[in-house]
Amino acid sequence: MSDALLRILAEASLRMSLVAGFVGVILVALRVRASALRHDAWRAVLGAMLLMPILQYWVASIPIPVSAPTRRIAIPADLATPRPVPSAAPMVNTAPELRAPAAGPPAAPMTPDRPLRGRVWPSALLLAYGIGVLVLLSRLALGWRAAAHVTRVSRRIPANESQSTAPWPGDTAVYESNLVAAPVTVGVFAPSIILPPTWRLWPDDELRAVLAHEVAHVRRRDPLVRFVGHFNLCVFWFHPLAWWLQRKLAATAEHACDDAAVGLVGGPRRYAEIVLDMAEAMRRNGGRLLSQGVGVHAGNLVGQRIERLLRGKCSGEPSRIRKAAVAAGCAAAVFFAAACRPQAGLPAPLREAAKPELSAEQVRRRDEARLLREADRLTPKEVSDLEAALRHNPDDLVSARKLILFYWARVSPVKAPDEKTVARRRAHILWLIDTHPASELAGSVEARLFPDGFGSLSDPRGQARAKDLWLTRTKQADASAAILANAAGFFETSDKALAEELLLRAQALDPKGPRSARLGKYYAAVLAGR
Repeated sequence: MSDALLRILAEASLRMSLVAGFVGVILVALRVRASALRHDAWRAVLGAMLLMPILQYWVASIPIPVSAPTRRIAIPADLATPRPVPSAAPMVNTAPELRAPAAGPPAAPMTPDRPLRGRVWPSALLLAYGIGVLVLLSRLALGWRAAAHVTRVSRRIPANESQSTAPWPGDTAVYESNLVAAPVTVGVFAPSIILPPTWRLWPDDELRAVLAHEVAHVRRRDPLVRFVGHFNLCVFWFHPLAWWLQRKLAATAEHACDDAAVGLVGGPRRYAEIVLDMAEAMRRNGGRLLSQGVGVHAGNLVGQRIERLLRGKCSGEPSRIRKAAVAAGCAAAVFFAAACRPQAGLPAPLREAAKPELSAEQVRRRDEARLLREADRLTPKEVSDLEAALRHNPDDLVSARKLILFYWARVSPVKAPDEKTVARRRAHILWLIDTHPASELAGSVEARLFPDGFGSLSDPRGQARAKDLWLTRTKQADASAAILANAAGFFETSDKALAEELLLRAQALDPKGPRSARLGKYYAAVLAGR
């Protein structure tokens, strides 16, 4: 669960970085100066960022070929080919007259003593992510509650109370409150304008500009965009783009509202004076302002806005063609970022049509590596469930294979595996030899028990019992070629003469089978001294 969530967030973050980069290039390439249009473009990026965790799996995929190295299963060098038996290990050429011990599916569920590798850091990252989300959500909830409280305790101003000639908003509620020091627009779904008590002292042009600015915020739904931006910040707080996007949306929203109001006061210079007056009122009153509001004061954007006004950078309405081009570019950026899927290509040797057998080998190795990775990630509960399934159905070789691979992963990477893990692995392999000796799984490297001299894989007690089981099976009159070949694989590391004898018997029983190739590889290894 933690791995999947972290992967989804990481993929969405990477894709959104590409979207933001593409949108920035589009705005520069089309020379978009209109703040309203720039705000709309970044607003589209905000929506895409929140939806990207879903879009990347909902949109039809576009495969992007990438080169990838061949993946191989990590098998110790001494298992890749048969290695010489240590001098202390006795060579066995004849089968001892011992009765094979009865083996059955393990009776007790297993709980690994050692923590599963690679399972700690995803949980730790997920915990840190969750803490960050909770902290920011709490801050958002407190800000929203404070805004609702200010609106609730404010007094609504009737339109006829104003002595100014400035037009009063007819469809937007205007309030008065001593909790704010500058005009502010609050309310996510039903925005309202809150003015400080000093609004009655403002000149007509100042009140007209302030109301025009705040009404522009209401019509553009800027409080809702700000709220969505805060929520996006809660989800992607770890991504610098979320923080940058929040600031960018705030700046472009203020610039767009400035463009709507600057023409009502006689020019940019007078409007800049009004903005400066609001900022000074904020400074004198200790910055009493709602974090969830937007307003003409613009907080730390005052300097940027005044410079923009004095330089005459206010822009008019963009053309329809430019609007359509920006919309199409943003939509294309979001679609391609969500749809592109990297697809690893086969290495060059596997693309050679003259060597189709290499492709089949590559597929086999890929499947083996995938199964080994999945088994390595099994949780204790999943292991217990597999044990229970195997006890219920002893012919369930799929569960048996997962368990064999799980214990292989638990033993092979470490130097000193705990005795309980070694014993559980031994029990499963002995049961497999006793009940399914002809299965492909019984002949796999992962289902072998090794004598001393094989590092963390050494299990002399288990190897002796497995040897007795294989010798008993190969002595039976109905021993099949598969049983003989699997037994030969087991004895390759301890009794090469017996392994050769068993391979020859298997070839005699099934001359057209794969034993001839297996025998050839065995002789090549012997000649090479391995």
